[in-house]
Amino acid sequence: MGETLRAVASPESPTAVGVCSIALDRLAVPDALDTIAALGADVLELSARAHRPGDPEAAAAVGSHAHRLGLRLACYGSYLNLLDGLERSRLPAPPGLPEVELDIAKALGAHLVRVWAGGTPSATAGSAQRRAVRDGLRHLADAAGERALGLVVERHAGTLADDAAACERLLVEVDRPAQVALNYQLVLPKGLPPAEAAARARADAARLGPLARHCHVYDLAADGRWRPLGQGEADAAGMLTALHAAGYRGALCVEFAFGGGDPVAALRRDIAWLRTHAPHG
Repeated sequence: MGETLRAVASPESPTAVGVCSIALDRLAVPDALDTIAALGADVLELSARAHRPGDPEAAAAVGSHAHRLGLRLACYGSYLNLLDGLERSRLPAPPGLPEVELDIAKALGAHLVRVWAGGTPSATAGSAQRRAVRDGLRHLADAAGERALGLVVERHAGTLADDAAACERLLVEVDRPAQVALNYQLVLPKGLPPAEAAARARADAARLGPLARHCHVYDLAADGRWRPLGQGEADAAGMLTALHAAGYRGALCVEFAFGGGDPVAALRRDIAWLRTHAPHG
């Protein structure tokens, strides 16, 4: 698709393994960070849905706690939606949104802020919706650049960044390659035969890897349910190899804990799997 689509390299090179704090949403912020550090993660994605600091001062305290634990802040997982203001979680909108979220990210010590591309599937979005998301991302990218931050757009079903072609089109339309990249995560149709699911996962990662600066790692069963890493049909190891071969060098983060009632045990298992299977070099 040309050089305008290539995202700049992530500061997390070489591959770092991390956890998104939403996986421990029942814990208070200090306890969640202590647990993530004890699991041996390299980096943290702080989730605004689970652990949003109330203001930049509170964010600075969270960032200091993470630093003392040896955790780098790879990303602030905001729920800023460039069409609706906030994603469907209905978080209370603070004064000055969205700039206040950027200030929180900066105070945390994060270098990336996750944002969302509307709430309408790309196939049905109208021109007015596309312009609103494009213009919102451009404005936010300029504000983020003033704070030495980058944006990563959540790749997610039901948004303007759902399938691979939609992700490419959105980044071309925004036209801020140094500031706006993709938060990559696998999206596949349900009901695919295992061999086709694995092949599609590898092809999807190879296509979108050059556009990504952050990544949520998933595996899934043929019925579409998410599975522990390495226990699904999507060939998670092959997907990571394809992502790496495409040039991705950012963090690999576990966003949710699957496969049992104990999220800490599930995260420990997934981190160990990533340590074994994540490409290096």
